[in-house]
Amino acid sequence: MTVPLPLINALLTKESSSIAIVSIAEKGRGVITTSFRKRGDVVLANMQPLAIAYRSHKTCLPWTLPPEILQYDQARIDLQKSQDARKEFEEKWPQILNRVQDNDRQYPILAAQIALRLTVEPAGNQSAYGFIIAALCAPKIEKPFPSAWMHDYNRLVDALNQERYTSSGHSAPSWLTPTWYAAIIGRLHLNLIQATDSSFSALYGFASFLNHNREPSLLVDFHHRAPNHDLIQDVPLLSLRAARDIHPNEELTISYISEHFHQDNQAKRDEYFLHNYGFVESSSC
Repeated sequence: MTVPLPLINALLTKESSSIAIVSIAEKGRGVITTSFRKRGDVVLANMQPLAIAYRSHKTCLPWTLPPEILQYDQARIDLQKSQDARKEFEEKWPQILNRVQDNDRQYPILAAQIALRLTVEPAGNQSAYGFIIAALCAPKIEKPFPSAWMHDYNRLVDALNQERYTSSGHSAPSWLTPTWYAAIIGRLHLNLIQATDSSFSALYGFASFLNHNREPSLLVDFHHRAPNHDLIQDVPLLSLRAARDIHPNEELTISYISEHFHQDNQAKRDEYFLHNYGFVESSSC
C-alpha cells in the first residue's frame, strides 16, 4: 500500500502546524520545519509509541493512538465497534503470544501484535493504524525471504487459524501474506528507536520519518508514564527538542546511534549503517 504524503501529514502532524513530512531528494521522505526553532525548544512532545519492544519483559503494544489518529478512525467507524475491538485484542493476545513467542525474540512478537490488531480493527488494514504502519519507511526486500521470517510467519498464521481470531470468526485475513509479513519485519528493523540505556526499542509514527545526521538538529528525550491498561507495564513517551537554532525550511534530523559509537572510526560506522539501514553514513550527512 502506498500512502500519499497528504494523508500521512493529516494523521501525524496535526499537533504542530509548523512541521511537515515532505519528499527530500536522494533521501525519499523527511521532515522540515516551517518556522524558526530556538535551541532547546520542544518541537514535539509526549509522542505515544505504536509498538514497544522491551528487553526486560514481554513486548507490549499500546492500544491508544494520538488523538488525531483516533479522530480519523472514529469519523468512519462507530466508537462502540472500536471499543469492542480493543476488548477482543486484549482477550486474545495472551493465547496468540503463547503460540508465537520463541526465546523472547522481539520482532516476531511485535509483528504478531500488529497483525492481531489489524485483524480485530473494524477497518482492518484500512484503519488509521494500518495506514501509519504501511507508511513507515521500508527496506527493499526481495524473494526468497529469510527462512527464519517465514518460519515465524507460518507460526502466526497457524495461531490465528487455530484460535479463529478474526473479526469474521473464520481464518487469517487475506492480506496476511508472506510479502506483508516480510514488509512488517523490515519496517520494524528500520524504524525502531532504541533508548540510550538499551532497555527498550519503540516504534513512533512521526519520528520514523526523521532522517539521520551525525550532527542532528534534534535531540531525543524519553520519559515514562503509568500504564493505562494491564498489557502495558509503562509507556515511553518521546519528545524532540532543538539541538541548536533551526531555520525555516531546514530539515529536522536525529542521530540513529549513540554519539560515542565508533566515534573515531568512520569505516566501522559506515559498515554499521550499510548493514542496518542500507546507506553509508559518510555519504548521507
